[in-house]
Amino acid sequence: MKPVRSDKKPEGFGCQATVEANELARRSVFLARKVMEQGGFFSIENPYESRIWDMPFMKSLMRFAGVRLARWDACMAGSIHKKPR
Repeated sequence: MKPVRSDKKPEGFGCQATVEANELARRSVFLARKVMEQGGFFSIENPYESRIWDMPFMKSLMRFAGVRLARWDACMAGSIHKKPR
């Protein structure tokens, strides 16, 4: 299987799947900023090891005061759904 992203190119190499996924992530950042402007709170869920956190638009969001990357495991909080690591 051909890699679609790398550490040096977290946004991917331009295949349709990464282009569409990146647009969803960009929209999430846009909406998060709108929520913050209104004094609200947001969360964006993605695996901790995901390359989404290395994308420039996500890094720009994390520079806002009060925005942080948190690692949380639903299984430890009693969730019946067990996700593989």
